[in-house]
Amino acid sequence: MKASISLDALFDFLQSLPLTADNKAWLADKLWESAREETTHVPGQMTTDEAKARLEASEKRMARGEYVTEEEMEDFYRTLQ
Repeated sequence: MKASISLDALFDFLQSLPLTADNKAWLADKLWESAREETTHVPGQMTTDEAKARLEASEKRMARGEYVTEEEMEDFYRTLQ
């Protein structure tokens, strides 16, 4: 709710500016461009094949004993506090 109120206030502010139609179109294009970049570069996004490969690699590391126990992780967490 707060986000939409803030966005409404931002829109009202932009509407109060003496912008020409060209200025508004330029601003709209910049916002669309920024939104497209954010949706195409999502952190952690991967294909199914990439996810399967990471899972297989993780399972192999675990089988070799390369993992951290819950107790070790809790100790590490406590040192960070």
